[in-house]
Amino acid sequence: MPIVMHATMPVKPEMREPFLNAIPKLVEASNAEEGVQFYQCYESLSEPNTFVMIEVYADKAAMDAHLASPHFQQAGKGLGMVLAGPPTLTYFEAGDAQNLKL
Repeated sequence: MPIVMHATMPVKPEMREPFLNAIPKLVEASNAEEGVQFYQCYESLSEPNTFVMIEVYADKAAMDAHLASPHFQQAGKGLGMVLAGPPTLTYFEAGDAQNLKL
């Protein structure tokens, strides 16, 4: 069952550039993982230096594999230095969702 993760991360203003320099490597490596269907970072339009990761996994096993991956573990070690507060994590199982043709 697909898993959708939404992670909101407030970044210290002085750590914005180091964060932005590190994220492309994490996004690229994550999107190359088997079971990762979508992994992208966006910046909030209403809250400067607040970034949102949108992640879609084939199933919980794929999400767990991502969380245990070396590139995620390495990125996680550096987050403590750049975050202005704890991230907010929300995830849900897509259940019997289907793609819509719009």
